[in-house]
Amino acid sequence: MSECTTVIFSHPARVDERARTVARLLERADRPPPAPIVWTGDGAPCPHRPEDCCGLLRGQRQRDVHDFRALIASPLVRGDLLFLEDDVEPCRNALRYMIDWQHPSMTTFYNPGRAVGMHPIEHGFIFSQAFKLPAALVARMRAEPFPAPGLLQRDGIDNIVHRYLKRWGLPFYQHRSLVQHVGEVSTWTTSKLTGNGRRSIDWPGPDVDALTFKWRS
Repeated sequence: MSECTTVIFSHPARVDERARTVARLLERADRPPPAPIVWTGDGAPCPHRPEDCCGLLRGQRQRDVHDFRALIASPLVRGDLLFLEDDVEPCRNALRYMIDWQHPSMTTFYNPGRAVGMHPIEHGFIFSQAFKLPAALVARMRAEPFPAPGLLQRDGIDNIVHRYLKRWGLPFYQHRSLVQHVGEVSTWTTSKLTGNGRRSIDWPGPDVDALTFKWRS
């Protein structure tokens, strides 16, 4: 079994949201999984140059993009990386299932509306509520230059992962949802969360056991 680092990625101010998420992940477990790392930044100031910070929003440098780059580079990430946002609700034993899941491709455990199975990157990876990067992909991301954004209104974690996969021509695996997105306000802006994809199409609910459920693979 490969080593896996679980990270809850969160804005420093969102204490209540991430506390609820961590509690649900640990409480809905028949045996205690390794506690996730809560990542609210690397402690370094956001770069002053826009080109170093990957885009601006309302005149502010994007803290989340800067912090994601720092997370990938951090020695705290060992082996595979299981990335979870701070406003998701898991089914039972979801954390253990995701930690133990092995696949050579990046896997997303949140389904905004795709068929379950492999997808070419041309289909577009979007929504970063819960995904897992194999250790080889983490190492490759560390070793290569950061992919600069295009003409985006706002860059995001899913955009970054998509650009890495597009650079390498790699597909991703869409798993059925093990988490539901329950956030009502964006983690990094004050925007209300609306529109397609903001809720999973196939989350089985909080009481379904991920370790015994007959997931399609």
